[in-house]
Parts: sequence; C-alpha cells; structure tokens
Amino acid sequence: MYLHARRAAKQIAGGYVGGRPALGFEAFRGALRVSANEAVVVAFVFERVIEGWSIRAITRALDESHTLGRRWHPSTIAAALHRADAYKSAGIIDARTRNQTRAVLATRRRG
Repeated sequence: MYLHARRAAKQIAGGYVGGRPALGFEAFRGALRVSANEAVVVAFVFERVIEGWSIRAITRALDESHTLGRRWHPSTIAAALHRADAYKSAGIIDARTRNQTRAVLATRRRG
C-alpha cells in the first residue's frame, strides 16, 4: 500500500497523521497523547469561560503570565473551545465543564 493511501486510511479511522497537535495534546510515537502542561491551560480556559471571562480576557491573562512561554491569540482560545468533546474524551475536562461552557457560549451568541 502506498504511503498516502495508508495515511488516508489512518485519518479515516480517526488516527493522527501529522501536523501540529491541537492545544492539550502532543505527538508521541506516531500518536497523540495528552500534554500535561497544556491540559492545565485547557482546563483554565474552560473554567474562565464558565466564570464569564471573554476570550480576549483569557488571552490577555495567558500572555501576561507568559504561560508555556508563548504568545497567545484569541483564535487559539476559540479553537480550543470548539474541541470540548475531544477534551472530554481525553479526560482533560469533565462533562459538567463541557456542558456549562457550551451553555455560556450559546448565550453569548444569542445576545
């Protein structure tokens, strides 16, 4: 089987096929696993949303504290919030946190 065919088959099956892993995950031996340091940041982001923080306020807090030694952008935070199901499946957040975050974000979109 050609390399691209194997890669496509792995991707269809839900496997990791390369690229930069999403916040909260790291590549390890051809698969994704939870990154302990980034998982703490993911949990922080979800808890702040539940508390009513805006995405920009969360971004500012992460930047000001030099979290993980990188610059933060609102799109990174927004993308993380859209991965709630993946984070729940990986054990980074629990069902309560996922559900409360979804409820808060839904009210922001309506209002």
